[in-house]
Amino acid sequence: MIDERFLFGVPVEFNDICLIYAPTNKDIISFGYNNFWELISPLLISYEDLYDAARMKARKEERSIDEYKILTPWENLWHNIEQSNLQMAVKMAIKIFTKEDTTFLVDQKMIVIGPVEERRIINEENYFDFQNIIRSSIGLKQASPPNLKMHPKLREMKAKQRERDRVKAKQEGKNFSFSTMLLNCCCLNVGLNLDNILDRTYVVTSELYKMGSKKEKYEIDILSLIHGADSKKVKLESWREMSDDN
Repeated sequence: MIDERFLFGVPVEFNDICLIYAPTNKDIISFGYNNFWELISPLLISYEDLYDAARMKARKEERSIDEYKILTPWENLWHNIEQSNLQMAVKMAIKIFTKEDTTFLVDQKMIVIGPVEERRIINEENYFDFQNIIRSSIGLKQASPPNLKMHPKLREMKAKQRERDRVKAKQEGKNFSFSTMLLNCCCLNVGLNLDNILDRTYVVTSELYKMGSKKEKYEIDILSLIHGADSKKVKLESWREMSDDN
């Protein structure tokens, strides 16, 4: 579940290293919706994402997945950091969530948040937790630690399921528009309007939009049943729960 502090814009402390802030709608608009997600993607990527990318490449090149080295999320981040043209983008992505500048200690593979002399360090040991708190701040489901000893057949089965889930999510979200979501939330009669919605966190806006959609469907289904719809075909689902994505 999402930490309620993120819903309402209260920063959450991460291991005495830094505060994590939930991005607001204004933050996202300042970059552009698609650009925002592209910018922060290196901080969100999981081991499963990297495995699936290698699996897709192996299929395209007609090779075995065993021929590829699967990077960990930490190794993948440093792969980006060590490319001079991507270094500034990674710093900017971290600053979105911490509101602080960072320094990369390349030789030691460490990221220092804030002044170097304070030694507030993100390293390989705490990076997984850092990723998860960032995921929570934008309403994404937290990742589980990768099981590197998983049986290859089970790993492949899970990869196929993730592939099906991605196709389904893409189909369901093909008409999504960030601006439409914001305008819809202004019509929910919960106090949001064009004067204040940009200052709200993305995660609370997203959850309100999802709840509003589920409530609308619930009310339509109720009316359908009242007017004689087949109860076996109309499945009532509560709209009061947070989305399954969390």
